[in-house]
Amino acid sequence: MSRRVTAVVALRMQFLGVSLKALLRESSLSIPQLREAVQRYREKNDLQGEAVTLLRLGVAEADLGNVDNARSSLTDAAKKMRALNDVLGTWTAHFTLSLVETAVGQPREAIVQLEKALALIDGESNAELLSHLQPV
Repeated sequence: MSRRVTAVVALRMQFLGVSLKALLRESSLSIPQLREAVQRYREKNDLQGEAVTLLRLGVAEADLGNVDNARSSLTDAAKKMRALNDVLGTWTAHFTLSLVETAVGQPREAIVQLEKALALIDGESNAELLSHLQPV
């Protein structure tokens, strides 16, 4: 299942011009290090750092096929990004969740996540977000 999750996520992210390595910022951090970083940001009440690191952790977990951990991290990232009014971050978390759900054969949940991502795009008010979504 790990290869399948990785392949689907990587293909969809490449279509958007964002590779998994780019989303992970070509980080050499391991999953335990990312979890530790989340905890440190949480202790410092750094919501932005926590949200971004949760997103990176979710992608790393998905890359390894750890579906439940990926779902948990990406769901938490989406909530925190929304609290920060970070539309692109929230969109990325929901879109990535949709890829994970697609890869593991959960099309209904994938659609739910895609609908949440698409709801963030409400026309011209999110022109900046739309500019990031152009295919390569």
